[in-house]
Amino acid sequence: MATNESVSVRAVREVEHAAAVSKAASQKIVEELKEAYGIDPTCLTRAADLVDGPRRTTYGHPNDNHRRTAEMWSAYLGIPISLRQVCMLNILQKCARDAHAAKQDNLDDICGWARNAEIVSE
Repeated sequence: MATNESVSVRAVREVEHAAAVSKAASQKIVEELKEAYGIDPTCLTRAADLVDGPRRTTYGHPNDNHRRTAEMWSAYLGIPISLRQVCMLNILQKCARDAHAAKQDNLDDICGWARNAEIVSE
């Protein structure tokens, strides 16, 4: 039987793998949706506006903010947590909240956390 730690680490790795879409591929998908269907992926644009605007002004650059969180979580859990994992775990938290009560804010935040994961991975 797997320990809670190994299950958690495996789950985080699986989420990271599933969310690994390059910036260029993401932009191409957005442009294709706009061109083919006239869809404006508003949660993506709102998230980008927040991450690169007010949230950065309030909390600082994602590298600095998520480094502090990673250090705290690593100390608490006794295992190393990367900046990218901080983002992925917050995405999972938003998924859990959305499973209980589906809200647009959850989708916006998931997009924002994905953008932050992209930033801290650069």
